[in-house]
Amino acid sequence: MHHRDTESTEICLLRVLCVSVVILMFAGVLCAQSHDGDWTGATVQTGTSGRPLGFSVRNSVLTAYSIEFLLPQCTIYVALANTNANVPLSGNQFSLTEQFGAGNRITLNLAGSFSSGTQASGTFSVTDTSCNGSASGTFTASAP
Repeated sequence: MHHRDTESTEICLLRVLCVSVVILMFAGVLCAQSHDGDWTGATVQTGTSGRPLGFSVRNSVLTAYSIEFLLPQCTIYVALANTNANVPLSGNQFSLTEQFGAGNRITLNLAGSFSSGTQASGTFSVTDTSCNGSASGTFTASAP
């Protein structure tokens, strides 16, 4: 009987272990953080702050963004937007480089990371060859 009791106990422990693993896997799927939604925030750079920034995430893909910043050498505020972006998130991060304007004169680099389901932050840099302008800064954004 002793051998059978030990075998029965081992089978029982194995079942508990298997059930525990399945529960933990299911909990991991449920707890996977989604960043889907519409995010709004502001940029910060030397000389100015509080310029608007926004982006949308759908199915873990950055689908649209807009950003406003100061190009001090050109003495202008610039607003750039792409409503047809297609930038897959990599874990909790995104990064893109895009060109705008005639002759692709403006180059934007935008990178961000999500610290939670409602908070994001990142950096941006831009160059404009038409006025030898450049700018860089940071941003913060939140989702409802």
